[in-house]
Order: sequence, then C-alpha cells, then structure tokens
Amino acid sequence: MLAKYLGWFFSVVLAGIGINLAANYLKPFLDKVWAKRSLRHKTWTETKRRERLARIEKLAKDPHEQILQGLAINESYLSTIRTWIFAVAIFVLGIIGFQFLITVNQFIYASIFIVILLLISAFSIILAGKENSKRSDEADILREARKSSVKQSGAKSDSTPEKTEL
Repeated sequence: MLAKYLGWFFSVVLAGIGINLAANYLKPFLDKVWAKRSLRHKTWTETKRRERLARIEKLAKDPHEQILQGLAINESYLSTIRTWIFAVAIFVLGIIGFQFLITVNQFIYASIFIVILLLISAFSIILAGKENSKRSDEADILREARKSSVKQSGAKSDSTPEKTEL
C-alpha cells in the first residue's frame, strides 16, 4: 500500500519537474512566436484602418459613388435574404423528404438524405452570416462618408455668401 502511494508521489514530482523544465525551454520560443503574430496583426489592422479611411474619403468626395455604394449594400441585403430563404427551403425539404423516406421504410437513405440537406442548410446559413457581416461593414463606411460629406458641404455653404431676396 505504501509503495503505491510512493510511486504516485514520485510520478507527480517527476512530472512536475519535467513540466517545469519544458516550460523553461518553451517560453522563449512561444514568446517569439506570439511577438511575430502580434506584429503581423498590428500591421494588418493598421493597413485595414488606412484602407477604410481612404474609402470613406473617396465616398465623401463623390455623391455618385455614395449612391452606387448604397445600391451595392441593398444588393448584398437581398442576397442575404435569398440565402436565408434557400436555407429554410432546404431544411423544410429535408424534413418532408425524411418523412417520406421513413414511411417507405428506407431508414438508411432517410438518414443520409437529412444529413446532406442539413449540411447544405448550415453552409447556406454560414454564407448568409458572412454576407451580413460584410454588408454591415460597408454600411458603416457609407454612413461615415455621408457624415463627412455633410460636414464638408456645410463648411462650403457657410463660406459662400447668402443670396438676398428682392
């Protein structure tokens, strides 16, 4: 009985020492990896921020681009709705098909059928979520551009003399 506890004690002590030694050697390596990743992420974030500001400035200067951007956002919104409708239709088709295959005692085919249709439905929902996220970003950019263009046009209108009525 005592040998069992001593074996457990020494295995815990040896495992602790091994983990401590491994941590001492792995820490510098992991620090370098995370530092590189952090630098890449910082660079990527800064690049994306600059691109966003450039797009906002471009849209703020051109009202026609704002209209085109709004139309693109509406098209994206409709695409998201179509994708959701497709996903729901596939899901309903899966349920109906499953019920039909169950009534004709084709359990294996019913299971395969429902799994395939559920995967297609799930994939469609994922695509709709990505499209929704993209549309949301584009709408934020357009909103910022419109605010900026209103500020610019407000500054221009203040500097022009007012017309007097006769």
